[in-house]
Amino acid sequence: MRPAEAVANLLDPRGDRVASVIPPGYESYVGILNPIELRDGSTISWTETVSRNGFKPHAWMQWPEFEASNQIEFWKEPEMGNPAVSLVQHLIEALQPDRSTHYFASWAGYATEIQEPTVEFSPYHREMVLYTGNLVDEDHAPLLPTTATGRVPMYWWPSDLRWLVDATSTREASSSAAPRVQRRESSQIRTSTHTQ
Repeated sequence: MRPAEAVANLLDPRGDRVASVIPPGYESYVGILNPIELRDGSTISWTETVSRNGFKPHAWMQWPEFEASNQIEFWKEPEMGNPAVSLVQHLIEALQPDRSTHYFASWAGYATEIQEPTVEFSPYHREMVLYTGNLVDEDHAPLLPTTATGRVPMYWWPSDLRWLVDATSTREASSSAAPRVQRRESSQIRTSTHTQ
């Protein structure tokens, strides 16, 4: 699949830079952190977590910083590589994709059976299963991209690569100003399984 090969060729093979997981050359990059689930099942944002615990926020915040503080009241570490439904909806709304075909890639280790084409992404030489589909329906309502196992694909992008989402840690690169993700109810999102 030619669009996936274009992404694979843009990734830095050394593995010590952001460009090893998301291509270089975009005007802006945004890191978005999955919500944190509390013991009671509710979720809070990292902004609220930082505020509650007196941490100083910074661009490379990681879960172990909170865990090491022994002040956390959280149930579990936020899942990497499978962003929350509400987060995916906000991203789709902010990116404003059209109805054209979009491309998706997810690590083969998450697949139960591989029938789709694959390509290798550097720097970890991960075999990625490739999918295509839409991000919005005919009314431009968001469609949740999912794999056959129900996960959100790790990467998604339009054919012109004007933006790219890396859901391993949820980063978004854009050739325009960074989109503002606004809070919306996740109950309005519908799902769509993407296939070749």
